Amino acid sequence: MTATDGGCRPTEMQILQEQKFARRMEKDFVSVRLQAGSYKESALSKIG
Repeated sequence: MTATDGGCRPTEMQILQEQKFARRMEKDFVSVRLQAGSYKESALSKIG
């Protein structure tokens, strides 16, 4: 195994960090969507 091969493969630590980051991004995305949904509903109720 050459040095370049080793550099291409992500280590377990890197994989775990990426998974953690992906999960956090997912949570943020969901909360943002929920907030946007509630904003939309309150705006609609004000109009109606």
